[in-house]
Amino acid sequence: MTITQRRRSPQRWWTALAAVVTLSLVAAACGDDDDDDAATDDTPAESADSADTADSGSDTTAAAGGDSAAFCQAGVDLEAQFGAEEPDVAAVTGILEDFEAAAPADLVENVSGLSGALATAAESGGDPAEDPAFDENLAPIDEYVLAECGFETIDVTASEYAFEGIPATVPAGTVAFSFTNGGSEAHELIMFKRADGEERPIDELLALPEDQMFSALSFAGAAQAEPGKTTASIPTLDPGKYIGVCFLPTGGVEDAPPHFMAGMTAEFEVV
Repeated sequence: MTITQRRRSPQRWWTALAAVVTLSLVAAACGDDDDDDAATDDTPAESADSADTADSGSDTTAAAGGDSAAFCQAGVDLEAQFGAEEPDVAAVTGILEDFEAAAPADLVENVSGLSGALATAAESGGDPAEDPAFDENLAPIDEYVLAECGFETIDVTASEYAFEGIPATVPAGTVAFSFTNGGSEAHELIMFKRADGEERPIDELLALPEDQMFSALSFAGAAQAEPGKTTASIPTLDPGKYIGVCFLPTGGVEDAPPHFMAGMTAEFEVV
């Protein structure tokens, strides 16, 4: 089995998260049914007026642009779950609710569309990134995060076959990686944290059997972009030594050597 076949692929993470999204949508639907069953025509006029006022207030909040700080934090929390070995269903459900509730007015439809694309992928077992609705809805969310969330931002450009812009040192904490594909092939930046004391060269680490490789490296963040596109990754990084790798096959040809074998790797330290 080749390194490109046994790597932890973004598809695996998104598919796992998509399953969680589906569960959360089902739970929400059940909650709506319960609410409908509980409703009666005996609602006092005063209570109905209060409900109308509450709905109006919610609409006003959305129209006012949502809660930017809460929206940005929900994005960070969602990415943390995205990178977890086993996403926490309850946690992701709550994060998604926060994400939608806090969304700026002009992103509400995008957040809903993104959830829909994930749910569709979960039902079909496919890769949500292959659904045009996925990128269409994720792109404006990424743009907002990079422009409005105020995170430390690192601009990374990918080309054939190198990363540019990754500094030798990166500050610990939440960091926004703005990932622009300036090449003619699709590229990705998959980041791993080295285990304490792990100093072996990247090529040696990636050639290890899977269990040994993931004892030496732990997933830290991921971004992928088609040519001419910019995406974002907003991981929360602990101090330590990290590597960045592109696993995509050369020329986009299945089973071709991965980009990292042509030198598309990077190293940096989080301090």
